[in-house]
Amino acid sequence: VNTPFSENFAIVDISDQQIDFLSLKSINEQSVSLIVKNDLSKLISGNFEFIENDSYFLFAGTSVNNLEIIEPNLKQTTREQKEQLLILSQIAEVNTNSVIITDSKDIITWVNQSFTTMTGYSFDEAIGRKPEHLLHGPSTSQTTLDYLNAQVSKGGSFNADIYNYSKSGVPYWARIKGQPIHNQNGELTGFFALIEDITKEKESQERLKESENRFRVALEKIGNVWEHDFITGKTFFSKTNNEFWSYSNEELEQGDTNWWDNVHKDDFHLLLSNFKKYRRGQIESHNEEYRIIHKNGDIRWVLDRGVVIEKDEHGRPLRVVGTHTDITPIKKTEQELEQRVKQFKSLSENIPGVIYEYEYREDGTDGLRYISPAIKRVFGITADEFWNQKYIAPADQERINEKQQYSRKTLQPFYDESEITIPGLSTRWYAVHSSYSYTDQNNAKVFTGFMSDITERKSIEESLRINEEKYRSILANMKIGLLEVDQEGKITYANNSFCYMSGYTMPELIGQKSAELFLFNDSSDLE
Repeated sequence: VNTPFSENFAIVDISDQQIDFLSLKSINEQSVSLIVKNDLSKLISGNFEFIENDSYFLFAGTSVNNLEIIEPNLKQTTREQKEQLLILSQIAEVNTNSVIITDSKDIITWVNQSFTTMTGYSFDEAIGRKPEHLLHGPSTSQTTLDYLNAQVSKGGSFNADIYNYSKSGVPYWARIKGQPIHNQNGELTGFFALIEDITKEKESQERLKESENRFRVALEKIGNVWEHDFITGKTFFSKTNNEFWSYSNEELEQGDTNWWDNVHKDDFHLLLSNFKKYRRGQIESHNEEYRIIHKNGDIRWVLDRGVVIEKDEHGRPLRVVGTHTDITPIKKTEQELEQRVKQFKSLSENIPGVIYEYEYREDGTDGLRYISPAIKRVFGITADEFWNQKYIAPADQERINEKQQYSRKTLQPFYDESEITIPGLSTRWYAVHSSYSYTDQNNAKVFTGFMSDITERKSIEESLRINEEKYRSILANMKIGLLEVDQEGKITYANNSFCYMSGYTMPELIGQKSAELFLFNDSSDLE
């Protein structure tokens, strides 16, 4: 009561913006269908009647259930079926999920706008096709397809999660719920299917599954649990005869001699130091990395962690429990990374340019976060001097700032050429090129770039420009007429003498077909 009509209802075939006094008068006493906006499954079929004396409209109608328009004493016809589907279409069109309506042979007869948004297929592209021909791809489950085809074949409802593909080939997970549509005679006329994009849900499930797997693997990796008894001096292992130690049960039962004896001699002091600290009650846990000698002679790295679980009345440990984890692959990676860093440093210091990183921070500020020491060799200034001074002309800096802001917004590559003037040194030209690399833990967008000295190239370009101007000046003032044409016979240049002799101005000649303006004794002269 006292709320606008369009907030609660929609009229089939009339948009909310078109509902006014005149539009209602135009459908006065005509059969219309109303959609209840807060429950799209409810329809009301009836008509409006204008009450002249009181100047208001009266609507009288009946509810429509199961997508059937109730018309007393009127047998359903093909036309009425189409009207019902039209109403169904109006419901589906405002649905945020994809909707497909097919005939009894599973041929698409209608899709809503959400279907186009989700799949990329337009209404015209979808009509007349089977869903499986449009949406399924190489990774779509054949079992799921068999189930859907079986349900359609027997005219049953269906509910399944399926891996679909958009028009552009992008895969996505969809949950499809469908039901058959029957006429008044109980005959199957088609199917109505609602499709929901559940990609994010599936991705969350996959991440949860991966997390559970990682946790399971972590527990399995902890398998080398050990326990040391300070009273007996024995160390017991939960796993024996394994690849890590490669000792049999009998060998380990002899005590911890094999363990201590196989610690790398350069790391033995680490274990001895921890052992003494435990005995004195100075520590309650430890976390140490050291090397051991495998039974086959290989050197392996172990992460040894332990914690006191029982003490005597004086606070000294009685038992310590811990784990041994093989970190050999990690150590190898660290060593390789260290080597790569050295190689990168050597490369950055010897290439004919300067490597740098530039960051755009989340708070709106920006600046250099790294610049290679090669800047001293290339530009004659140190990295600190480059950080703290401005050597770029204001006009160039303004252009550079505009390009930087564009790159910041779009993450597009940045390129610029400009002059730098360093006190006591000659003006130099440099080129800078950078592209987006990564986002750091502080959500700063980091660009990696390369600066190079292009002074020599610019000098050559300037010499060429001056020479070309001289050449043009000489040609322009020659007393012999000179005309240049391209391979298509179009005029590209004419000097002043030719313009004088021909009576044409330069703008009138450029781009014209020479053969259309002048007669030549031998056309081969133009080739």
